[in-house]
Amino acid sequence: MKARKVLEKMAQAKIDALLKQWKEKSGNLDLTADQETKLKQWFVECSDKLKQRKEGGRKVIGELKTAVDGGDDTATEGNLQKLREGLRQHDQGREKALDEFDKILNPIQRARIVLFSVEEAKTKGQMVSYLLDSLLSETAQ
Repeated sequence: MKARKVLEKMAQAKIDALLKQWKEKSGNLDLTADQETKLKQWFVECSDKLKQRKEGGRKVIGELKTAVDGGDDTATEGNLQKLREGLRQHDQGREKALDEFDKILNPIQRARIVLFSVEEAKTKGQMVSYLLDSLLSETAQ
């Protein structure tokens, strides 16, 4: 129980740091208290969902390894299909998360964050989608 509380506090600290960074480096965001609260909740929900998908993926990878080691073509194929379905669900989850994000902020706020994120991704040599996934992964740990 204590470990979970510590992880939750760490995730919240990362979310707070990100929001601070957005405010400072994305231009004038003018976030309302309500928007900030909703963004924090959005991050928590997204990171929880991502954590669940990652745990499911780890389980399937373990089952795939067992099937391959056992030479079981049927189980191997089934697990490969589960992995592919997991990728589809991940993509759909990202789209849904972005739709929810769009409902929280106005177009100018979203654009400022997108432009900042593009520049951030460029400096790190990463794609913006990777930046989003890694950010949510960090808060999910």
